[in-house]
Amino acid sequence: MNQSDMTLAFEYYLNPNYNFSTDFQAQLAEYLSIAYMEYINEQNLSVNEADVGFDLNGDGDPDDTIALTIEYD
Repeated sequence: MNQSDMTLAFEYYLNPNYNFSTDFQAQLAEYLSIAYMEYINEQNLSVNEADVGFDLNGDGDPDDTIALTIEYD
């Protein structure tokens, strides 16, 4: 359940067209979205380029394993 709350907060926080009802909601969404990114990045997810069928990192070698992370600035 906590991951779903963080996921929704992440989606809403990154949507420039979403209007929060209060400043508190906006601040909470920011905190939850940061927690969500940390949670996802701690999972050490990766993908094999050969499995998705294209060169994700653009280095010309379509057989790499790429780490998947989330970040925003």
